[in-house]
Amino acid sequence: MTTSTKRVLIYRLGSLGDTLIALPALHLVARVFPEAERRMLTNFPVNVKAPPAAAILENSGLVHGFIRYVVGTRSPLELLGLWWQLFRWRPEVLIYLGPPRGVESARRDAAFFRACGIKRLIGLPLTEDMQQNRWEQVEGALEPEGARLARNIAELGDACIDAAESWNLHLTPAETGRAREALAPVAGHPLIAVSVGIERGSGGERCQRVCGGGMAAGWSRAGGESLRGAYAAGECGGVCAGPRLSWARQRADASGCGGANPLYSYICGSE
Repeated sequence: MTTSTKRVLIYRLGSLGDTLIALPALHLVARVFPEAERRMLTNFPVNVKAPPAAAILENSGLVHGFIRYVVGTRSPLELLGLWWQLFRWRPEVLIYLGPPRGVESARRDAAFFRACGIKRLIGLPLTEDMQQNRWEQVEGALEPEGARLARNIAELGDACIDAAESWNLHLTPAETGRAREALAPVAGHPLIAVSVGIERGSGGERCQRVCGGGMAAGWSRAGGESLRGAYAAGECGGVCAGPRLSWARQRADASGCGGANPLYSYICGSE
């Protein structure tokens, strides 16, 4: 089924953080459907400062094209246009990586995608367990959103969320070069690249907690380009989404980035 599949539609909303935390799931989809054309159904950014998913995933090889629509639209004409665009393309498989919006909303989405002619729907959160981030007793914290997405599409296999390769953006040599240039002024100094998100203004306290404990001498607020640069420089050991503030430290330590020049990235995405 996977080798014969020609067209896969990936449903994922959001901007920088929401895209990055879905990387393990996107890598899994690419491994399972290597020969398929993979397009992403995503939204137009809700803020002019928010980079679209296409700007983050272009040249990555994880997605080959993008279909955009306005989230929350009630316009019959716009919905009909979206339906016709998907129906004409005729995707055979849907990978649902949408945010948790309730079981009833997931059922409506399922009905819409089936009306578009898609027969195999994967990852639709049709139960409360699939909607929620599980509480992890060992960690004493909620399951990361990226882990919830991977769990919901586990029928495809293991997303290997702990593997460094699962977070690889496959940056081009030109992007890596720009990253080196962006980090040149702080070369040799501890660095924390922080994105507190576009929609919220409540990231300050989180940033202070991440930076606490003498882990770094200072911190830098960075936008999408700078954050991609920090990631590209090969010094970023972890990506943390939502409430898992300690997760970035654990990922960095596990990947061997806890040395003299540690860099931790905290991505404020879906929570």
